[in-house]
Amino acid sequence: MKIYIFNDTMNIVHSGSDAVMRSIYDKLRGHEILGIHKVNEFRYDVGLFKDCDAVLVNGEGTIHHRSNAGNFLMATLRTAQQMNKKTFLINALFQEKAPYYNDVLEKLNYFSVRDIISLENARKCRGKPKLFLDLCADPMFRNSGVAKFEEEIVIGGAHWDTRKFSFPKMISMKKLLLRFPYPKLYLDLPFEDVIATLKKCKLYVTGQHHGLYAAGLAGIPVVPLISNSNKIESLIEWSKLPIKICSTKRQIERSIKWSLSNPTVFKEFQEFLFSQPVMGKSEVNYMLSQ
Repeated sequence: MKIYIFNDTMNIVHSGSDAVMRSIYDKLRGHEILGIHKVNEFRYDVGLFKDCDAVLVNGEGTIHHRSNAGNFLMATLRTAQQMNKKTFLINALFQEKAPYYNDVLEKLNYFSVRDIISLENARKCRGKPKLFLDLCADPMFRNSGVAKFEEEIVIGGAHWDTRKFSFPKMISMKKLLLRFPYPKLYLDLPFEDVIATLKKCKLYVTGQHHGLYAAGLAGIPVVPLISNSNKIESLIEWSKLPIKICSTKRQIERSIKWSLSNPTVFKEFQEFLFSQPVMGKSEVNYMLSQ
């Protein structure tokens, strides 16, 4: 099958998004990747688009708040459907209120989301998605990394500006994290190395969805911050565990103390992640047959 990939996040965002694309390309071996569209681009090769058999969109964290990038991906899927091509939307955050491209969602050959709130939102827009963990949870990353250092508490990344979404009086989460004197562990190492390094640490503070996954897969306490969508809230809600999401320095300080005193909660979070399905090769083969 000749496939045009849309919303490729490799080498642009961070290693969590790199891991997603590495997982996707690994499962597509044996098929021809005719074209690749990169995240936040608003054009594609029309000739290659005409020649492809299928359009596969990596939804990841793009489709929320009627963003221009999300609208572009959905409009592209509509164009592909009008040209009688197979259309696949996978690994998607879907934070949109109905109606939102209902005609596109109901015609998808395959649709998968990565959290329970997205599942509900998509169903309200006439989609019929399957639910899987984010592809960064692919077992290929869980035990293959190399630890780079060992620390007690480490600080990760966050979003610069959440004000334009749901939090009008909020300061930048990135600036907030800089107030803490702990060593930094950003998602600029290979994702498997981030997981391996976190296994040598006692706690991670992060405002990134993939950072939360990394800590969860490592099995250590994590203090998550609010983000630019509900991806953090939705993963924790799915786990049904009492992990608190922070938005102020005082909340973070309290949550660090609580989390270090309750490590079993985070072992349960790890067990939750290990118990949930990740889109595998057999599921991709099923998708392509639809």
